[in-house]
Amino acid sequence: MVKRSTLLVLLSVMVLSGCGRSSLHSSALDEPTPTSTAAAPATTPKPPEHLGFVRRSTGLGAPGPQATAVPKPVRLPRAVGTADNERAAFGKQFVVALAQGTGFQAWHTGDSGANWEPGTLDATLKAVRIDGVTHTDRRWLAYGSAQGSPLLLESTDGLKWRRLDTSPLGSAEITAVTADSELIVAGRSAGCTNVWTGDSGSWRTARLSCADTLTTAHTLSDGRVLLSGTREAWVR
Repeated sequence: MVKRSTLLVLLSVMVLSGCGRSSLHSSALDEPTPTSTAAAPATTPKPPEHLGFVRRSTGLGAPGPQATAVPKPVRLPRAVGTADNERAAFGKQFVVALAQGTGFQAWHTGDSGANWEPGTLDATLKAVRIDGVTHTDRRWLAYGSAQGSPLLLESTDGLKWRRLDTSPLGSAEITAVTADSELIVAGRSAGCTNVWTGDSGSWRTARLSCADTLTTAHTLSDGRVLLSGTREAWVR
């Protein structure tokens, strides 16, 4: 006959060692907690802040090789006279753009000014002001205003020009233009500097600064884009 004290000791050992658990109870404890397999709702990715532009003050990198050749003067076409004009060069090609009368006029030369050919525009413009012309991304760009609205003109050869749709810019004043894989336009709107990227009719915009006017836009040799003013610089 087993003593009562001995029986109690045996029962205690069985409970502590887990021998008294049923297989059903054990399997229920060992099963992993089910997790939800429902897919998370799709979200639309947000465009990068400032359209990828980052404010920089210094450290833009070492400057590239400096030009050593002495620049030669280029004789402008006689029709330009003493009118205010904007000019841009690309190799031996030059473009002169200006507001003549109430419209736009441009001249192009491919031989450093020896011969000039007048350009044509596929639109009628009035009250034109030309503030700049540049060559970038294998095309010429001229910008300014017409009848109080921002004006942006494009040409692949410096001769045939077309007006780009700038209606998404509202009444902004364009201050600088360049391009990488897309057009990049800096301008003043509501007292601040905005940047627009894209192309005619498909612009995206971001506000960069209310403390400075960005008047220079340049695509660097390494593909970065630099926008700068008197106090700030933005790089993408």
